[in-house]
Amino acid sequence: MIVIVDYNMGNVGSIQNMLKKIG
Repeated sequence: MIVIVDYNMGNVGSIQNMLKKIG
């Protein structure tokens, strides 16, 4: 679900932040 939110934002930084959160 987080991925969908990041996609909606359309921010590459958001995706990296998500990966960092998972890590």
